[in-house]
Amino acid sequence: MSGIKVEILEGFQKGKRFVFSDFYEIVVGRSKNANLQLVTTDGSISRSHCKLEMTENQCVLSDLESKNGTLVNGKKISKQVLNSRDEIKIGDVLLRLTFEKTGSTPVLCRLCGVEIIKFISYDDDETDAGDALCEECQTNEVETSEKIDFFPKPPDDKSSENCSRCSKDISDLAGSDGMTPFFPLAVYLCRDCTSRMEDKSQHFDYEDFYATIGELGRGGMGVVYKAVQRSTGRVCAIKKIHPSTLDDPRRLKLFEREMAVQSEVTHPNLVAITDKGAFGSTYYFVTEFMPGGDVLNLMKNSARKTISVKNACAITVQILKGLNALHSRGFIHRDIKPSNILLYSLNQEQSPAAKICDYGLAKSFENVGDSFFDITRTHGGFAGSLMYMSPELIKNYKYSKPPVDVYATAVTLYFMLTGKYTVDIPDELKNKPITGESKLIRHPIDIVLEEPPIPILKRRSDIPPALAEVIDKAVTKDIEVSYQSANTLCLLIDNIMEHEGWR
Repeated sequence: MSGIKVEILEGFQKGKRFVFSDFYEIVVGRSKNANLQLVTTDGSISRSHCKLEMTENQCVLSDLESKNGTLVNGKKISKQVLNSRDEIKIGDVLLRLTFEKTGSTPVLCRLCGVEIIKFISYDDDETDAGDALCEECQTNEVETSEKIDFFPKPPDDKSSENCSRCSKDISDLAGSDGMTPFFPLAVYLCRDCTSRMEDKSQHFDYEDFYATIGELGRGGMGVVYKAVQRSTGRVCAIKKIHPSTLDDPRRLKLFEREMAVQSEVTHPNLVAITDKGAFGSTYYFVTEFMPGGDVLNLMKNSARKTISVKNACAITVQILKGLNALHSRGFIHRDIKPSNILLYSLNQEQSPAAKICDYGLAKSFENVGDSFFDITRTHGGFAGSLMYMSPELIKNYKYSKPPVDVYATAVTLYFMLTGKYTVDIPDELKNKPITGESKLIRHPIDIVLEEPPIPILKRRSDIPPALAEVIDKAVTKDIEVSYQSANTLCLLIDNIMEHEGWR
C-alpha cells in the first residue's frame, strides 16, 4: 500500500480530498495537531478521535476513546482492519477511504530521513529499506565509529573476582572467556552456590549453558529470568521470547537483524547482549545483569520518591552517551523511559552506573499490532510510554529521528527530579486502563499533543537555574526549538555538573 485517499462525503468540509502517501500513522480529530483535522459544527468530534495505522499490507482504524465513537460502514468499532472504499463516520463527518498505489514506496534514510534515489534490495540478502542510509550518513557513520572509543582497552593483568555469596575466589572461572574487563561491575557465583540456588523447576533447552535462579519479570514479549552462565559463573539475564510474538516471518527477520545490530553496537551505557539463540520455535537472548533494577526502583526506594539532582544528571549524561552511540549507527530507540534505564546500584549516596536496555526492539516490532497505541495499553494505563513520546513520534512513528530520543531523555530527567510528568494528568485518568469500553473525558493523546510543559522550577525549586533552563528547552514540544542531538544535551548537562562541583 503506497498511500490512502480520504474523501469527505458529509460534513462542513464536504467534497474535500486528502492524500497521505508517506505516513505510517494518522491521528484524526478536531485538534490543530491532528494529521487530519476535521471541522465539526456540533462538537461531536473529539480532539483526537481516531487513528489510522498503515503497513505495506493493511490499514487499521482504532477509536481513541472518542466521546461519540467511530463507525465503519454503519457499525461502531473499537479497532478494525479496513478495506478500500470503506466509509467511516466520525461525529457529523462521513469519510471514504481508498487505498492507492502511487508507484514504489520511497526509501528513506533511517537516520536523517532524506529520500534515497538509488537503493538496491536483494531477495537473498538481509538488505532492507528499513536499514537504508544515505551517502552522507554512511560517511558520517564511518567517521563517528572511528572517533568514538566505545570500550577501553582491557588491562593486561587478570581481574580478581569472588563469589557474591560465599566470597570464594573464582578468578579463573570468571576470566575463562576473557571478558571480565568488559564487565567490571558484574556479579559472580561459584559453582557450589549456583547449584544450591538453581531453580530446577524451570526447564529450558539451554540449561547446559545457563542455570536459572529466578524470574525477573514478564511482559507481552516474553519472560525475563535471572541466570548464571555456567562456564564463567557470571550472573546474567535471559529473555525468553514467546513463540507467538514471532509468528510472522517478517517480524522474525526483523528480530534477528536487531539482535545482530545490538550485538555489534557496544557501549558502556548500553546493556550488552552476550548471547542469543533458538531452540525449536523459542528464541532467547542473554544480557548482562543489572542488580540495581530500573530507575523507577531507585525512585521508589527514595524518601522523596525522586532522585537527587546530582544523581539524576549523572544518570542522564550516561543515557545520552549511550544514545549517541546508537544514533551514530543510524538507529533510534523510540522508547526511552525510566523503566528502560537499568542501574548497577540502588544506593542514592553514590552515582549509579546506568545503561539503556531494549535498544532496537521498538524498531523490530513496528507493526500494526505493536504500534505505540498498543504499547500504551499494556501497562494498566496510558502513562507507560506515551508521556515520554514527542508529538512528532506520535504523529509520524515510522519516520522518527534522533530528536525524539533526546526529548524522551529530557522528560525522563524531569520525571526523576520531580516524580511528575511535564504536564498534569487529570485525576480521572490516573492509573486508569485504556480499554475499548472505557470512555475518557479527555484522551491522553490530546494532553501530549496540546498541553504546554510546566516549567520544572514550579515542580522543584532547588534545581540550579541553568539546569532548569536547559531542561525546559529540552522538553518543549517545538522540535525546531529543542535540542537536535544527544551529544549537545549531554555536553550542556555535563558542563553544569562541573560548574556545580558534582563530578
